[in-house]
Amino acid sequence: IMKDTSRSPIRAFMLNVTCSLLFQPRLVSEEFTSLLRIKQSGRKPNMKIDAPILQAFRKLMVDAGISKPHISKYVMSYISVGWLGHKDDKENTGMAAIPYRLDIAQLLIHKEERLVKSAAHQEGLVKSYDEGDYAVLPEGVS
Repeated sequence: IMKDTSRSPIRAFMLNVTCSLLFQPRLVSEEFTSLLRIKQSGRKPNMKIDAPILQAFRKLMVDAGISKPHISKYVMSYISVGWLGHKDDKENTGMAAIPYRLDIAQLLIHKEERLVKSAAHQEGLVKSYDEGDYAVLPEGVS
């Protein structure tokens, strides 16, 4: 759906609504409880089927990559609240983050893409004079 829209305000709104629906604290906690029950029964959970919120989180983070930090900011702002769990379940605060521990470790070393130095505005190249500002070009550039 988001790929079908061409206007960025619509995409931002859709991303906001999607994240607010997916990463609700109660849903994230219920997913953790469900995974815990599966493990306690002696079965191995199928993360693609048994953890749809985790899969959505991973998909959105892959879509964000290193060049779309606005997506990861939306996702992280909602999932971090979801990881805390529901306010009525204080004894299990933060437990819902356990299935995401490898993802959290990846986030700790995540780096956003840096601007190419030649494309970035560099303050030192612009000199200010009474007549106005002008850029000083590096040697060899005409």
